[in-house]
Amino acid sequence: MISIQNVDIPELAISGLDGDLTPEERNIQETLRDFALQVMRPTGAQLDRLTAEAVIAPVSPLWGYLDQFESLGLGPADMASLPPEQLKRTFSIVFEELGYGDCGLAVGAFVTKMAGAQSVRDIRTMYQECGQHQLDFLRRDTERLFRHGERVIAATSNLISGRTPN
Repeated sequence: MISIQNVDIPELAISGLDGDLTPEERNIQETLRDFALQVMRPTGAQLDRLTAEAVIAPVSPLWGYLDQFESLGLGPADMASLPPEQLKRTFSIVFEELGYGDCGLAVGAFVTKMAGAQSVRDIRTMYQECGQHQLDFLRRDTERLFRHGERVIAATSNLISGRTPN
């Protein structure tokens, strides 16, 4: 018999169970984890104590944070230049680590840099493609829902009439 009473709880590195990160991805992750802990969390704590007016004032710590974020070279414009497969993996790592630091600052850093990353035409294309994807998703799920509804109605009808299902 195996005893589980004395099994130590494993300690995972910051990548958790993601053991397949490339050295470059691991470096990005470690850099962003340091940034999250050393810059984002203290800045977020400072901003949380300020009024809305003070947060956007010229002397606000927000502007220093945004400058430091930009120096990382991982903003929207930088990410847009990555090949699709690398972009998917890198984007996930970036937002996981930035979210670990401060979700509001993570989103804020990307939103403030979006204009530099996309032209109006590119944003329009992005919305069109995203909209088409959502329509395809809704169409597929609606068809599934109707098929499921038909099966429920048939089963209910069979139950009420005492027939056995086909």
